[in-house]
Amino acid sequence: MGASEIAVPHHRRRPVRLAATAALALLATLALTASGAVAKKPTRLYDGTRAAAQPATFSGWQLKDSNGVTRWPIVLGLEGKPTGSQGAIKWKYWRKEKALGNGTAWSMGCASPCIGAYPWDGSKVRITAFRRRAGKFTRVKIFHWTEWGSPNLNDENYNLKLKYLGQDRPGGSWKVVKLNDGLVRPASTTP
Repeated sequence: MGASEIAVPHHRRRPVRLAATAALALLATLALTASGAVAKKPTRLYDGTRAAAQPATFSGWQLKDSNGVTRWPIVLGLEGKPTGSQGAIKWKYWRKEKALGNGTAWSMGCASPCIGAYPWDGSKVRITAFRRRAGKFTRVKIFHWTEWGSPNLNDENYNLKLKYLGQDRPGGSWKVVKLNDGLVRPASTTP
C-alpha cells in the first residue's frame, strides 16, 4: 500500500456505494422528469361509457325537452351525426384543471329533426370540463349561443351545468344541477 492510498475497511465501502447509486438514480429521475420523458397522467372525463382524456363524445345524463319528453343527449364532433360518422369533439385545450372543446348537440332516440329539443338538434355547443377530483373532471358546462359567434344577452343563451355522480348510475352518471334553456317566457300577468 502506497503513501497516497488510504485503507478503507471492507464493511465501510458498501454504504458509500449504496449512497452513490441512490444519488445517480435520483439524478437520472430528475433528468427524465425535466425532459418530459416521465409524463403525468392527464385528467380524465367520464364520457358516458368510460373515463378518458379528450373523449370523442360526451353523454350519460337525461334531460326533458320542451315537450316534456325525457331524452338522452350526446355531444359529438362538429360534423358528427347520431347515425353514421359521429366525428370527435374538437378540444381547444386539455389542461390539468380545465378543458374546453366544441361539438354538436344531439338528442338520442329522436327523429331528425328533433322538434322541441333545442339545442339538442345538431346545434354547435361549447363544452367545458372543470373541478378536478381524484384525476377526473367532476363538473361540465355545455353552452350554446342563440346566434353562434355573436353572443347576445346571457338570458337568450342555453347554459347547462352537470355534476358527476359516478359510473353506471341508474338514470345516468351525470346529474343536471343548473339549466337555463334560453327560451323566452311570457311575462306574468299576476299583480
